[in-house]
Amino acid sequence: MSVSMSIRVLVLLALSSMFVANVALAAHQSRTVIYQIEVEGDVVGSYQLTRMVNDLQPTAMTIQEQVNLDFSFLWFNEQYQRNGKVMLEGGKLKHFAYKVSDEEAQYLIFGSDKLEQGLHINAVEHKAEQNPTRVKQLAKSIDRKGADSGIPLALSAFSDAPDAIVQQIDFDTDSASLADHLVTSIDHKNTHTLKVLDLDEFDIISYQVKYLGEKPLSAAKRVYVSHGFELANNTSNTEIWVSKDKLGAFIVEQSGVNDGDSFKVNMQQYLF
Repeated sequence: MSVSMSIRVLVLLALSSMFVANVALAAHQSRTVIYQIEVEGDVVGSYQLTRMVNDLQPTAMTIQEQVNLDFSFLWFNEQYQRNGKVMLEGGKLKHFAYKVSDEEAQYLIFGSDKLEQGLHINAVEHKAEQNPTRVKQLAKSIDRKGADSGIPLALSAFSDAPDAIVQQIDFDTDSASLADHLVTSIDHKNTHTLKVLDLDEFDIISYQVKYLGEKPLSAAKRVYVSHGFELANNTSNTEIWVSKDKLGAFIVEQSGVNDGDSFKVNMQQYLF
């Protein structure tokens, strides 16, 4: 497994309730958090998460993320980029779409909740010279910033059979909602098995989760009262410290080992 592939798990675990301020016709609440990512002690990139809540639709959320990783060293060159958007309704996953680029290919991963039919997920390789109009439409929708994500409109153009169908009962939470789930649903006294839907790989990953306690952590020029959780399986062991404000949970600090590589995710900016 390449370094960029193994880093995806730790980056996805950092998905949480983050927000960006944009001028919109309706009032909204927003927060932005930016992280620095280290692997084996070297800074390899940045990770920005945003979430917006429109006051006119308080149960709906739009989460945006941007990941830029660069593992270049002398003759070795490996890069990884991901832009994505996730839409939640009442805390439930409704739509998501990611545009991913690595050294081998550029591709789109997207999905939509089809009510009683489960979560329909597709993946297509993104080649500008070959893509049909609808694929280009979705790629443009993912890149678009602001409250008007356009994802549901773009997804509606894809009527082909999905590559995968995942039922909501098959997983406990998705990678975009992980931090909130840890804060609200994990028993502090017992170890639990947690099944997380990885929206980047559209795979379900199981972890043993253990509560580590509470402590104050300094990050981005502030102190956050944080709750710690250990997530472990046969390929990774991650320690996540999560705080919470009126807009939900967010990760303050994360570290661990994934496929033999040590990593750290450090908060650099918190913009409310």
